[in-house]
Amino acid sequence: MARTVVFLSESRYSDPIAVQREACAAPGDRVILSNEVRFSDLVKATIRNNELLGRGDRLKLYDLQSIMISTGTLVRILTKLLTAGVTIEISSEQLVIEPVEGDPVFAILRLLNGQKRALHAVRTHAPEVKIGRKHALADDQWPQIRELVDARATSLGKIAAGLGVGRTTLFNFVKRMRSMEEHQAGGET
Repeated sequence: MARTVVFLSESRYSDPIAVQREACAAPGDRVILSNEVRFSDLVKATIRNNELLGRGDRLKLYDLQSIMISTGTLVRILTKLLTAGVTIEISSEQLVIEPVEGDPVFAILRLLNGQKRALHAVRTHAPEVKIGRKHALADDQWPQIRELVDARATSLGKIAAGLGVGRTTLFNFVKRMRSMEEHQAGGET
């Protein structure tokens, strides 16, 4: 049997909870207040294990102004719920968004979610930016580092701190460079 969950949240821009409850809660609806469960946690419980809502169920919201999360996050959450088969009703607007291919609002939410993801990818992975970790120590630093290590005047930790890298990074660099030297020396004989 289909379940209906009413999520009510009050902000300084929204109507009081009592007004919201009267406008959208019907007998038999499960009412959840934002001080009991955060909106994002409600969605996580739904998406991960159908704990609160599942395919064919309905989530009623009074309005979107009372849910205090960023617009991008709200679009992502609503899209996830719709993709999971949950119908979304926004009572103040008398709007019902069905989780079906032909619903234009669902289509717009998917497009906005895709645009947000694409924009994030462009911002974090611009074409001229190399992806992956940069090498902390360059091979051309080896002669200087070898002198410091061979002098044994100070610990590897202090040398690493002076170079601005971690001790393990320096240790691995020294090991790699010594191995290369041994390999080159072995190949020359």
